[in-house]
Amino acid sequence: MKKKMAFGLMIATAMLSVSVYANTPQDDIIILYTNDVHCAIEENMGYAGLAAYAKEMEKIYGKENVILVDAGDAMEGGPIGKLTQGVAIVDIMNQVGYDIFVPGNHEFDYGLAQLLKLTGLLKVKVTCCNFINLDTDQPVFAPFIMTKHGDTDVAFVGITTPKVYFNWDGKYPLTFSYNEDGSWLYSSVQKAVDEARALGADYVIAVAHLGTQKIYAPWRSTDVIANTTGIDVLIDGHSHSIVENQLVANAQGQNVILTQTGSKFDNLGEIIISPDTDTIVNRLISEYTPKDPATQALINNINSRFEDQIGSWKKLWRKLWPLKL
Repeated sequence: MKKKMAFGLMIATAMLSVSVYANTPQDDIIILYTNDVHCAIEENMGYAGLAAYAKEMEKIYGKENVILVDAGDAMEGGPIGKLTQGVAIVDIMNQVGYDIFVPGNHEFDYGLAQLLKLTGLLKVKVTCCNFINLDTDQPVFAPFIMTKHGDTDVAFVGITTPKVYFNWDGKYPLTFSYNEDGSWLYSSVQKAVDEARALGADYVIAVAHLGTQKIYAPWRSTDVIANTTGIDVLIDGHSHSIVENQLVANAQGQNVILTQTGSKFDNLGEIIISPDTDTIVNRLISEYTPKDPATQALINNINSRFEDQIGSWKKLWRKLWPLKL
């Protein structure tokens, strides 16, 4: 039986310790999220820590109730990404076990052909509702992804900032729903949300690479929330902001949770949906020390393969850094 009808959502926010999970209802749905990792594969918690935490949650809630998503800019920003054109980062993300991925603007730094190769290598579902093929008027990737958890359906709507720069070469009739007042973006998002709701989504999580700063207006995450309805939580990226439990009113005055983890594993984000009480709890996790051995072994292997190149890259970066001041 569906627990959530329309928008009768109660939003709960709390700082939790891991110890509370032993007594948490087993029908809860856990969404773990990252954004703007930028090839920081071992910084802070790192991918091996994320994999360990995800496995810990799977033991408590069941593998089918733990969803791992990334809100973009994972594959560029460091030597491992550059040296492998993003392939090594894809290998690590596959090892960790991501379920859903939304391209950020920097995923396109390697060019469209390489992006399509990388998303083809990813063992995850890729979503972006506003990346449109103008010839067909259809999204290039799925506009949303539905996951099922017992009687509860959750939709993940992907959104990428309309300001994506790379060499189009005039070959591709593509757009990110770009127009000056943002209305095309809002319309693309609303269409995806409405379709997901019509298909039975009890909760809609927007996974966006939009940002919160004024320079991103009118395509900010706050702009999208204010001009749409039906989103319960918006996981953001792009601005490298740390945002926990900010409530933003949507077009009907209903509160939507806005969250962003920062960048380079400053935090791991966690959303807990409790269908039995119709509540959502969101928090950011800044410290977690266990590491998943298999993921760490893969990272060690990748680092060893490119040890000499990474050393040269770091020396060059230190030499050029004063020029950037």
